[in-house]
Amino acid sequence: MITGEKVTLEIYAEGPPDAMGDPSVVAVTEDIENVLVEPGATDNLSSVSNRPDGDIAEYKLHIPKGYERYVFRGCRFKVRGEWMGSYRKSDLLHSGKYAR
Repeated sequence: MITGEKVTLEIYAEGPPDAMGDPSVVAVTEDIENVLVEPGATDNLSSVSNRPDGDIAEYKLHIPKGYERYVFRGCRFKVRGEWMGSYRKSDLLHSGKYAR
């Protein structure tokens, strides 16, 4: 039987208006149990000289049913102790329903 890992989901949700009445966002975290973590492709690791200044860590997360209420675009996941994702808090204030 395959067993999953616990990962932490961090999303930003609409918060109360700030002191000036502008919309704000707050970070909301939730632990998700039994997530299958699949390592990404390793075909580009054969030559270290191609990437002397860094590397890319990719994981494919297979999240169990019951989390359909979330839109995972723009969120972060804490996988094996490291935060992964590419959102910026300011993007939420300048796009979508926060745009003025």
